[in-house]
Amino acid sequence: MPRRRLWIGAITALVVLVGGGWIVLASGLTNSHELERFGHGGMKNRFINLEDGSQLSVGSPDRHRIVVQWKDSDGHGWTAPKTVYEDKRNTSVDSTIRYGGSTVAIDEWFSFDTSSESDTDGVDVKIACVSAGHRCDVREDRNSTSSTAAVTSDGRTILWGVQNGAAITWTADGFHSAKEKVPAEFASQAPSASTVLAPDGSLLKLVGQEHGKTCTLTLLGSEPGSATFTTLTSVEKPFKDLYDTGCTIDMSAPSTDWVQVGAYSGSWDRFWWVRRGGDWRETHKDPSGLIPAPFYAPHCRFMVQTQFVNPDNFSYGSTNGRNIRVQVHRHGAARWTKPVILEPVAAGTSFRCASIEGQRVGRDGFVVALIGGRPAYGRALAVTQDQVHWKTAYFPGARGSLSVDKSDRVRLGDTVAWTSEDGFTKR
Repeated sequence: MPRRRLWIGAITALVVLVGGGWIVLASGLTNSHELERFGHGGMKNRFINLEDGSQLSVGSPDRHRIVVQWKDSDGHGWTAPKTVYEDKRNTSVDSTIRYGGSTVAIDEWFSFDTSSESDTDGVDVKIACVSAGHRCDVREDRNSTSSTAAVTSDGRTILWGVQNGAAITWTADGFHSAKEKVPAEFASQAPSASTVLAPDGSLLKLVGQEHGKTCTLTLLGSEPGSATFTTLTSVEKPFKDLYDTGCTIDMSAPSTDWVQVGAYSGSWDRFWWVRRGGDWRETHKDPSGLIPAPFYAPHCRFMVQTQFVNPDNFSYGSTNGRNIRVQVHRHGAARWTKPVILEPVAAGTSFRCASIEGQRVGRDGFVVALIGGRPAYGRALAVTQDQVHWKTAYFPGARGSLSVDKSDRVRLGDTVAWTSEDGFTKR
C-alpha cells in the first residue's frame, strides 16, 4: 500500500465521541486560542483553506490522537484544540484528505505494526468535518481495507469507497452504508473499476467484460443519494495487441455530463462518454478543454500537469521553447481555463530551453521557469499570485536552480529573483 501522509481536522467546546459514531461540538465557540503546533514524535499540522474563508488545521502530538482547530474567516485566532479521535493501541501511519465547499474528508489508517505494508490489518478511520458549527463526524472500520474519499465540489456528499459490496457515503445527516444494486446481468460480474462520485452526488460504475480479443465496457449510474444502478451505455473495444492484461479500466467523472475512460494496460485509446439529453455518446475529443501536448519533446515543447496549487490542477509548458503556456483546472470546475501564452524571452535573444520547472508560491501562486542551456544559459520566469494575473521576466546568463523559500520568495540559486512585495529584482 502506498504510504500517504497526514492532514487536517478541527473543533471547539464540548466533544461527544461514540466509537465508530460521530462527534459534535457544542455552541459558544470562541477563536481566542493560539494554534497548537506539532512536530517531532507526532504529525505536523496541515492546513486546508475552505470555500467560506475558514481554515482547518489537523495534527497529532503522538500519532495516537488526531487533534484539530478551526480558524474562522475573520482571522481572529483559533478555536481550542480538540481531539476528534484517539487510538491508544494503534499508531496512525497513513492519511489522505479531500475537500469541497466547506467540507473536509480525512481518512486515517491506524495500525499496530507500523512497518506493515498491508492495508487490511488495521483500523480505517473516516472523519468528515464541516465548518458550520465546527462539527466532525467519525466512522471507525476495524479489520477493513483503507479508503480514499471523494468529495463533491459543494461539499454536500462524500464517497468513502465500497466495502463488502456497500457504498459508504456521508451527507449532512451523517454516514450511510447502502448495498450496491446492479442490473441482473452484472450481479456476478466483479467490476473492473471502483465506484466513482459524480459532482451532483450520483454514483458511476464501469464494468468490463472480456470476450476473446475484445472487451465490452458498460457504464452504470445511480441517482444522487442512491446506490441502485441502471445501465447508461456500453461499447465494445478490441484489444490493441496480444500482450494486454484484459479489461482493466481507469475512469474519472469531473462532470455530471461526461466521463473519461482509459485502460491501465493501454488495451485501447482513451475516450470519453458525453451525455446529450438522455443519451451517452462516445467521443475521442477531450471535453475538458485541456490542450494536449507531447509528454516529452526537445527544447521544452511539452506540457506538465501538476497538483501543486491547492486545490486546483495546473498545466504548464511551452509551444516553442521560448514562451510559457498555462492552463488552470479550478476545484469543482468541469473544464480547464482557456490557455494563456506568456512571452518572457524577447525575440532575437540567444536562449535555448533545456528544461522547464514549476513550483507553488504561497497559498494560490505558482512560478514557471524555462531553464536555459549552453551556451547562453539564462532563466525565463512567469509568476502568478492568483492563477489569473501573471508577471514575466528574463534573467540572461543566470544559472541557478529554481526554488521557493519559506518566505515565498522565488530564488535562482542564492539570488532572490522575485518577492510578493517588490516583484522581480533587477536583472
